[in-house]
Amino acid sequence: MNTWLITARVVHFGSAMFMFGGLAFELFIARPILDVATLPAGARDALHRQLVIGLSWSLAAAVASALVWLVCVAQVMSGQALAQVLNRDTLAVVLRETAFGRLWSLRLPLAVALAALLWGMSRSQPASRERPSAVAAFAVAAMYLASLAWAGHAGARADSQRTIELGADAIHLLAAGAWAGALPGLVLLLGSYPQLDACAHAARRFSTLGMASVGAVVFTGIVNARYLVGDIPALLGTGYGRLLIVKLLLFAAMLSLAAVNRLVLTPRLVPGTPDAPRTLRRNALLEIAAGVGIVLVVAVLGITTPAAHHTPAPTERHAH
Repeated sequence: MNTWLITARVVHFGSAMFMFGGLAFELFIARPILDVATLPAGARDALHRQLVIGLSWSLAAAVASALVWLVCVAQVMSGQALAQVLNRDTLAVVLRETAFGRLWSLRLPLAVALAALLWGMSRSQPASRERPSAVAAFAVAAMYLASLAWAGHAGARADSQRTIELGADAIHLLAAGAWAGALPGLVLLLGSYPQLDACAHAARRFSTLGMASVGAVVFTGIVNARYLVGDIPALLGTGYGRLLIVKLLLFAAMLSLAAVNRLVLTPRLVPGTPDAPRTLRRNALLEIAAGVGIVLVVAVLGITTPAAHHTPAPTERHAH
């Protein structure tokens, strides 16, 4: 069952991050550069349509994975076999009488609202400057992603620090979603429209979004580590801590690739350097791969006892 639970968490976190990041890309990167870049006729409509299709599939994945996640939690809470859990009465009890179930009941209307807004986006005119559906979808996607903080370790706290940790968790999720979730949109644009002016505008705007997101990720990550890890021995001597180290290494890899994109490749997006967009796109794909790895680690961390609640295993130095 842990395999199903981890898989559901990976898909759900990833799809929720892409919905928020994809909408951030649409509003703050794609729409502004389409107004100034030189692109083929119909490029604006095509890019808008591809983004909406991707967001719609992500919402479907989020809803399906949320259902699997709920069933897995219901089985763990009830201690029943899977066949016994898959009935209306058991799931209704979980939804009504547990904090996790009540959270899922609150998040379902957000998913329905997102579906309606994405439909509205698909019907809107991409060339128009007014996109109320996109702005509203961005706000709802932010709530949908940030609410996952209440499904983590912070949501289980009952002390005075709960609000601080929940706030840090929510901001951490939004910042990570704005960065990693917007990367597929950047890859799509770089691959479909390799014109240098479009690539240069996209890279510069994405760098600004990325730098703001990285700052928020680092700050809130430090806050979370204070509550969930505590100290260096707990980081090095527990399973939770070692998983966190893997996450930090993957984050460092993403940060290194982003730095190369910002400091080396973006300045090369000028006439006479046709390979720069391809290299930039390749690095963005590598960033996505590292981001998927981080989401997988996060999915496991969410069902692992925090290091701060463990007695660290003795190190080799202490053993001798």
